[in-house]
Amino acid sequence: MQFWHGLLLATALTGFGVLTFHYQKSSDLERIDTALEQQLFVVLTKVREESRPSRRPGRHRPPARGSRPRAMRAYLTTDEISDFLAANELDQDFLVMWQRDGTELGRVGDPAGEIARPEAPQGESQRFNVARTRGHMREVYRYLPPGECVLFGKSIENELAQWHRFGWQLAGSGITIMGLGLLGGWIFLSRSIRPINRISHAARQFAGGQLSERIPQEDVGGELGQLTTDLNETFNQLEEAFARQARFTADAAHELRTPVSVILSHAQAALAKERQAEAYKDSLQTCERGAKRLQGLIDSLLTLSSMDGADGTPVRRSMDLAQIAEQCMEFLQPLVQAHQLAVKSN
Repeated sequence: MQFWHGLLLATALTGFGVLTFHYQKSSDLERIDTALEQQLFVVLTKVREESRPSRRPGRHRPPARGSRPRAMRAYLTTDEISDFLAANELDQDFLVMWQRDGTELGRVGDPAGEIARPEAPQGESQRFNVARTRGHMREVYRYLPPGECVLFGKSIENELAQWHRFGWQLAGSGITIMGLGLLGGWIFLSRSIRPINRISHAARQFAGGQLSERIPQEDVGGELGQLTTDLNETFNQLEEAFARQARFTADAAHELRTPVSVILSHAQAALAKERQAEAYKDSLQTCERGAKRLQGLIDSLLTLSSMDGADGTPVRRSMDLAQIAEQCMEFLQPLVQAHQLAVKSN
């Protein structure tokens, strides 16, 4: 149970940590992309203004072919763009422009390494900005009809470091919560299964012969409390049954020993010396009565045994106790004489 509790808790914490990390990272990237798109919009606006030809009053001359690339190249060489990059709040930002044939028009800032012109988006995506991550750089670019490309980017090294720290913080928090959860679960489960351990211990002790063993009922409620009560009642009934069985065995042994002793005594007396035929006859009759009594006791024991396993009502009959007492005195007379005792009846 502790294993499954730990597995479930670990799964929940892992899922929560992964979702939280990705949400934070997505939020930061969205914020960065928004700032880059704003700066890119300012640059594109300035390029369009620079590439628009001046119009004199009364003359409508179309712009010369290739005026936009010249305006873009000229814009990159001015101090205005450098001041613009230095004035914003973006870290290590840069600007790169390409003309239609893929030739780089120029760049401003300090981008790391060579930057290949990004692939042109297809369809309706050409009218929108496209964001991408390249190494430790985040970039937003836009294709202008008929094919010029403007890219604005910044370094996200600080953000990467923050995400790294945030990931370790989430992992540390998760491990701490996991440890506390396992400790709390262990304490809770230990207290929950303590009554079960007591029940198991009492059952083993009872099975080992300690019939007086009972299950403590303090601090036990609900279904376990009812189970404890039922088991204790069962133990009581079993103890009473074992006690009855022990008494029955002792009584049966005592009752069986008497006729056997009488038969043995008469047989030994008859074999001790030569006797008259009448004396042998009396001894054999006494042995016969002892055997019949022994047979009756055996039949009674079988009857009692069958009654213990059945729900039938025992058969009752009237008997003459005086006659039974007289028969017992006559039956026990050889034992009385052997022990030099005297038995009287009133």
